[in-house]
Amino acid sequence: MQGLQGRGYGKGVAVQSGLSAGLNALRQPAALAVLAGLALAAGLFQLAFGWDWACAGAAVWRDPPGALAGALAVGEAIFREPWVFPLTTAPRMPGPEPTLAVGAGAAPWMIAGLKALALDGAFNPLGLGLALAWLAQPVAMVLLLHVMGARRWSVLAAGAGLALLLVPWLAPQPSAPAASGHAVVILALAVAVASARRGLTPGRVLMFCGLIAAAMGLHTAHAAPVAALFAAAAVSEIAQHRARAAPRAAEGALRLALAAAAAAFLLSGGIGPAALSPRVAAPVYPGIGVLLALLVAIGLTLRAQAWPERAAWRRFAPLAAALAGLAAFELAGAQLSGPPGRLRLEAAYLEAPAYAALALALVAIETGWRRWTPAALALALAVQAVDAAPVLTAGRRVASPAVKLDGLDASAWARRAWLLTPACRPQPGDRGLMDRLSLAAVRGGGVARRAAGCELRWDMHVPAGPHDPRITVLMDEAAMPPGRDDCRRLAGFAACGRGLTPRASAAQLDQAYVESFAGGRNLAIGPGWGPAEPTGVWSSSRLAGLLLLMPTYAEGGIRLEFDLEGYPSATGEPRRVAVAQDNARRVRWQVRPGPGVYRLDSPRGLARPGERLALEFYIDNPAPVGPAAGEPRALGVFLKQVRVSPLAGGRAAP
Repeated sequence: MQGLQGRGYGKGVAVQSGLSAGLNALRQPAALAVLAGLALAAGLFQLAFGWDWACAGAAVWRDPPGALAGALAVGEAIFREPWVFPLTTAPRMPGPEPTLAVGAGAAPWMIAGLKALALDGAFNPLGLGLALAWLAQPVAMVLLLHVMGARRWSVLAAGAGLALLLVPWLAPQPSAPAASGHAVVILALAVAVASARRGLTPGRVLMFCGLIAAAMGLHTAHAAPVAALFAAAAVSEIAQHRARAAPRAAEGALRLALAAAAAAFLLSGGIGPAALSPRVAAPVYPGIGVLLALLVAIGLTLRAQAWPERAAWRRFAPLAAALAGLAAFELAGAQLSGPPGRLRLEAAYLEAPAYAALALALVAIETGWRRWTPAALALALAVQAVDAAPVLTAGRRVASPAVKLDGLDASAWARRAWLLTPACRPQPGDRGLMDRLSLAAVRGGGVARRAAGCELRWDMHVPAGPHDPRITVLMDEAAMPPGRDDCRRLAGFAACGRGLTPRASAAQLDQAYVESFAGGRNLAIGPGWGPAEPTGVWSSSRLAGLLLLMPTYAEGGIRLEFDLEGYPSATGEPRRVAVAQDNARRVRWQVRPGPGVYRLDSPRGLARPGERLALEFYIDNPAPVGPAAGEPRALGVFLKQVRVSPLAGGRAAP
């Protein structure tokens, strides 16, 4: 024998023993249940959505519906730009607050991972995240049941199947795939149960930290249940008087807070309203099969009269209190909507109580095992599958958007700056349409910005010049500015901008022109001016705006001449006026009473033919005339006429 070992046969025996151990491990009930759950998850995902959802080129991602389009627009905007901080900021979708993948429900960790690995062209972050969530769901449920003491293969497999068919998990997926990471909450439950039984070790604290960091980058609604379950584990540790329980619990809480803060800092730059995932509605009703399993568990428990021991109450009372608190907090903010009798919720705090109740029922079924129990589990699975079938196949019925950019050539909207203006009285489909338009803008290499309100700014009433990249989208078609000739009505909205409708070119303008207030072909009066008078218009506030359409020679430099009069003052003090061109301060005037000509030279390159030159007048000391004189305005200067002429040599006069 020693000779055989010396010739290397002992190594072969060792390898064979290792393979045998591996095969034996695969035959273990938990391993078999995991494999069965993964196979079931793969088949059900193909039935519900199709594995092509994970690919970037899937048909559904070419023109996705409403909420999916909004989340995907943020993801693609992040992919198209170099790394910035926070990591999941979308520079192509600016707004009053930074647009973040977290706030859009766009699976931030998945976006960051695909971008770091340069796989954004192969995989879709929403579809791939959803596919991985389906594979993780049965594995997490089997682990939870195993930690709670379940050992029968049939019970573990039934738990995996029921977790995959749970209606509150399936219902939001077609519209909010990033919220499908319930496996994070199930694993937190498993770690909390293991901690209550065997202690809150540093390894389990590390698991909690990883789970809450994952929750912050999947859907922030999962972070609160993870934190509550850690708190329950820490209280259980202290209640059982384990060695150094309080210091270890405090240290673990600090590590958990640091993990959550670090994830929020990397993904969102901090914790605030923009760093919270959107709320997701889900039904309370779990499915007939789950209710049947609960009834069987209650019946077997009452028959066997197997009640928990006193030590078990002390061990698991904090966990039960945390689950009850999550459920109470959720139900307190619930709203009745949808079908009669269905309670729809707007948060995810019922997930942990639901999975805990299902796992406890299955463990009770194994404890009170009877000859007919396997048949009852099979019946529960079958009934649950039938009940969840309409929700399960909802992903296949995701409707293609009825509204597209019909009739617009891609060159008309590519690389443009889109301003999406909501309607003052929004319609049900407006939000989804704006999401699809945002995605179209990003995919066209442009920028998508959403207006803060429905009111149109003064410069939106003026037609765009030939080099103006802006497209103004009006969700209220009736709100189209009457002075614009570059707007086009499409299905459900109106779009205004260059190239959307035929219009005159800059070459058709006169080589030199004179604009009076009465003729508004090339001059637009913005806010800050009073009503028109026969010979001009008074400024009525400290800030007044003008838009001038530039002629063909504008690129070589122009001279603007303004016929102005200052409002008289008792001291004879002139009106101090500063003029800014396109937000850059250019000149200051002292405008006195009586006729006067005031010049502004715009050197070569500052204005382009056919564009609208924006001028803003800052009047330091307007005169409040007062209600006694029947004039509520604060008058500053009186504008009579504007003249535009070429600038000699393209340079400003010395």
